Amino acid sequence: MRGLPWLEVLRKLIQHRGWFILCWLQILVALGLIGGLFAPTSQADRAQKRNLPRFSLSAQFITLSTKDLFATPDSVGAIAIGVAEGTRTPSGGYTDLYFGHTDPGNSRHNLGTFAYQHGAYTPEEADRRQLKRLKPWIIELQEEAQTLGVHLGTFELVAGVDLMNQSPLAGTAYIKHLKTCQQLQQNPKEAVLCARVRSFVNPNTGELEAHGLGSYRSTVRKDQKRRLDAIETVLKG
Repeated sequence: MRGLPWLEVLRKLIQHRGWFILCWLQILVALGLIGGLFAPTSQADRAQKRNLPRFSLSAQFITLSTKDLFATPDSVGAIAIGVAEGTRTPSGGYTDLYFGHTDPGNSRHNLGTFAYQHGAYTPEEADRRQLKRLKPWIIELQEEAQTLGVHLGTFELVAGVDLMNQSPLAGTAYIKHLKTCQQLQQNPKEAVLCARVRSFVNPNTGELEAHGLGSYRSTVRKDQKRRLDAIETVLKG
């Protein structure tokens, strides 16, 4: 039995079990559970599978789960952050900055989609490491939003994760300020922009602290708007 081809084994089983086996096979084929075993796979089918895009930038992303948004460096949320960082294109391609560049704020070496600067040999390794860092922060953002009763749609969430990626310290204040700014601003994007700018204010001194951006409200606002425009471009497709 072990050396026989599986079709020959199936034939012998049918001979011994008769109508009982045949009935079950018909049921399974009707349900589509084993039909794929007998369907030929053409070269065209294999080519089509290889050419399937990894993602499609469309309105469907408005309802994507957090897991889908940040599952891989090629997920739409990750690409949105990459476009904000200047390392990716809206279609998911790579810019020269992806392969390494000097951070204009602290002169450290940035690498990969998220401009990772904590030690990595390749852009791929940098992306894996930063995604691992971001995922607990994503959970914290969602839990705090739920606790404070803050609306956190796809745009608000990706904007918050992007802020965490840009400045973890500022990111920790994002939800608190978003709650206030959503009460002040009717436009959702303006509310997020308001929250991101306020997140750079030191609560102990009341001073804006964004040294890489010049610590001027005008320059911080301009930078944050640029990043939000980039995120919006990817999410809207």
